Amino acid sequence: MGKTKLPPFHWIHVVPIVVALIGGIFIGMNLPRADAPAEAESTQQAEQEPQAPEARAAQEQTELPDLARKLENDPTAIGDADAPVVIAVYSDYMCRFCVKWANETLPVLEREYIDQGKVRLEYRDLNFFGEGSQQAALGAYAAGLQGKFKEFSDYVFEPGTVRPANELTAEALVEVAGDLGMDAEQFEKDMASEKVAKAVAEQQEEATMLGITSTPAFVVNKRPILGAQPTEVFTKTIEAELESLNE
Repeated sequence: MGKTKLPPFHWIHVVPIVVALIGGIFIGMNLPRADAPAEAESTQQAEQEPQAPEARAAQEQTELPDLARKLENDPTAIGDADAPVVIAVYSDYMCRFCVKWANETLPVLEREYIDQGKVRLEYRDLNFFGEGSQQAALGAYAAGLQGKFKEFSDYVFEPGTVRPANELTAEALVEVAGDLGMDAEQFEKDMASEKVAKAVAEQQEEATMLGITSTPAFVVNKRPILGAQPTEVFTKTIEAELESLNE
């Protein structure tokens, strides 16, 4: 029997002081914005440079409230519900840094931690880039209702570059659902349903209340990581969490 929890953003309305603190942490880190335009090559390169070691160290020492849902039937989660480390992933399907993370870091985490039952990913798909982002988020949740969230996400991120908006329309995604072995008719109904729209809106609200204004953003148990940082930043944070839980 899965655990029953309120949607994670509800605690925010109960503890507004904590929310202000969290928002300050995220905004105060002043990390590269994934949605900032790359107006010149030098600007684009600066956006992709990892944090300085001292900034990462400060970030890793910060603790936030527990954002994990740990629901057995969570449509947008990957990994065991009882995994000791839960990573909340705030992502956008049209964010180039999210694509980078999905292609470079995620496979390592899957192989070394998720498949071993040590880590669970709980996605909060966001909409920072307009209609394509929104439609993809709706499609991801609808796919999750059929147990195909990972397959859907892998498809969207698979090219290694951001898919054009015309590949993320409702019509295009219904076709993709069929190709991925889903009930395409049910997928189309779910994607257009009030239930799915509400779930995606709640994810957006949670990110907004936390002060997350760019993607990707992560909370590893209670430790925040912003941006598509090098894979070692994630593995070191995960190892530190696992070690602390074994003490």
